[in-house]
Amino acid sequence: MFIPHNRISLLMKHYLDIYFERLSFKTYNPRKPAKYGMKAYKICDGTGYTWKFKLYTGKEVDEEIEQLGGGIIGLVMHMMKELLRKEYHLFMDNWYSSPTLYQKLSENKTHAAGTVRVNRKRMPKELTQKKAKKGRKRGEVDFRRSENLLAMRFLDNRDVYMLSTIHDISEVETGKADRDTNERVKKPKLVVDYNQHMGSVDMADQMAKVYTEARRSIKWYKKLVWYLNDVAVTNAYIVYKLVSGRNISHMDYILALVDELITEGLMECGDDRPTPKKTGRRSQSNPARMTYCHSNHWPVYIESQPGTSKKNATRSCTVCSAKKTKPGEKRMRSETRYECKECKVALHVVVCFEKYHTLKNYADLSQDSSSDEEL
Repeated sequence: MFIPHNRISLLMKHYLDIYFERLSFKTYNPRKPAKYGMKAYKICDGTGYTWKFKLYTGKEVDEEIEQLGGGIIGLVMHMMKELLRKEYHLFMDNWYSSPTLYQKLSENKTHAAGTVRVNRKRMPKELTQKKAKKGRKRGEVDFRRSENLLAMRFLDNRDVYMLSTIHDISEVETGKADRDTNERVKKPKLVVDYNQHMGSVDMADQMAKVYTEARRSIKWYKKLVWYLNDVAVTNAYIVYKLVSGRNISHMDYILALVDELITEGLMECGDDRPTPKKTGRRSQSNPARMTYCHSNHWPVYIESQPGTSKKNATRSCTVCSAKKTKPGEKRMRSETRYECKECKVALHVVVCFEKYHTLKNYADLSQDSSSDEEL
């Protein structure tokens, strides 16, 4: 389990547009650029690491969710099942929040904070009654408390309703100044913390989409697989930075990962790998270069023996010498300047080197190597 921060975020996301393909659990959200898509529930930590997500597959009865309370409350308790009773701080938007849910999380030693819809059950009526905006100043705060649950109304551009089992009503400076009065702007700590930690889900999606492998397709399952790959790569990048301590850029990590994956795939496939069509511009780099291969069988020059006057040392080629001759035929001596670095066997680089290392009975299949002489 990778949760390095005690502050995590839960958010519902429409993250994959699917155009107009028939799909039983396709959802519609008019506020999104891609109004039709698949919906998922995600839990992310402060680094953008996606710890858990659940794909919405339509209205169906999930026995485990029903046992945990059903509806939104059961969904949140199901998503948080492995994280309960560990003193984590959970931030969520108004689609999830309710006083009942926050109280249930508090009973399981999990703190929560977030925005809330004004019509949720058990919201204090004194706080939710509409109040004329005239005469009220921006930043005005009204609140009610019940034991460890704080309900707050904060006037920004409009009234914002929030719940928390973490915060009190204290205010902190935002580091900004008012345009008219030039006074330092203060906001409730609940608002500041929510804005800071709720962005982790958006940060995770942003990192996954920067170098996405997704392509335009009307097949919903393809888009889902591409998205899962993007999430996996983003998570790997975050873990790598944490474990290694290196401040490597996202692009450099992606390029190194692609290089390694291509190399491993080519080495595993061997000679059975399909040969791609040579179209377009030739790549300037070769990730499957031979330095990756775990082999020391390379042709090298034969070293001259001390005390000899011959500048370029030669020996008889093993493959050519093993060639079977017909009765009465004179065996031709075939010299070569090369040998195998690992085997220490003299071989012609062309034909003979390959035959020696790939054929068991190379002597029977050897041909006249007169055309293989090296200069």
